[in-house]
Amino acid sequence: GTVIDFRTPREAAEKPDPSFGVKYYNLPVLDGMEETGSAGLYLKMLFDDSAKNAYKRFFELLLASDVKQSVLFHSERGNDRTGVAAALLLTVLGIPGDIVTEDYLLSNKAYERAEATDTTISPTVYAHSLDYAFTTAKVEYGSVMNYIYKEIGLSNKEIGELKRKYLV
Repeated sequence: GTVIDFRTPREAAEKPDPSFGVKYYNLPVLDGMEETGSAGLYLKMLFDDSAKNAYKRFFELLLASDVKQSVLFHSERGNDRTGVAAALLLTVLGIPGDIVTEDYLLSNKAYERAEATDTTISPTVYAHSLDYAFTTAKVEYGSVMNYIYKEIGLSNKEIGELKRKYLV
């Protein structure tokens, strides 16, 4: 039912998503910056206004979505920007931090399989990048959930609704 694209408008224009007859939303996390995978970039993906606005809208769309339809969210390679979105969502859903990191690192397994047939694919995600950003959020806000309350603007009621919709 919904596609959420975290790429920049330029990236989205260069490789447009196929039209599936679904609602499409371009929510650029990096606001013109290219994805590079550095730990510093992960701070930008939590603390820059464009990132906070994109993730805020992401949660609004998740809350508004029909549970009978799927929601697909992605970026260029599906690791950094999408990984942060997934990590934030899993955190909101109450998933423990070690499992959030384990899920985040699953991107590497997908790339290992893809490299077997396409040697041009080499992106890798590192736990320390996500940990650096989340640790900074903990230092600045006391916890990642406090960051989510303050910067993403989710309420306890909305978090409860997300849990009802997305936890089985």
